[in-house]
Amino acid sequence: MTKKRIFLITCVVALLGFVVFKNYTNTNSANSFELSLSEKEFMLLSLSSELDDINSRLPINLDQNTVLNSIAIEHNTIINSHTITNVSAGELVSSEITASLVPQLVTSVCSDKSKRKFLNNGINLSMEYFDVNNILIFQVLITPSDCK
Repeated sequence: MTKKRIFLITCVVALLGFVVFKNYTNTNSANSFELSLSEKEFMLLSLSSELDDINSRLPINLDQNTVLNSIAIEHNTIINSHTITNVSAGELVSSEITASLVPQLVTSVCSDKSKRKFLNNGINLSMEYFDVNNILIFQVLITPSDCK
């Protein structure tokens, strides 16, 4: 009987040791995966997992002339697609956009703490603006170097 008890106790201790070891290696490898992600990768992964929910609440009016239609991620760039409701593509001249609207957008993005966090981690922001007929009026790509 004593040999049976010793054998049983040994089996229980070995089983507990295996469970503890297995739990440790699973936890350790999960933590290693999390730690191996850069902040940039983590931000893109987090946003990517939220995109369906965010886009399900769009379009939304940002102001009396601008509607945010969708948000997408391509490579290291977050793309915001907008419609300008009171202007047609033919009404805006490229030089006007370059001279006035683009600098205002860059300043606005660079001064927004939440958007700046993406830029500080090497993520670009693209702003696309379409007219009501879905014709591209202009596009602005804002990179981290634009806000320095």
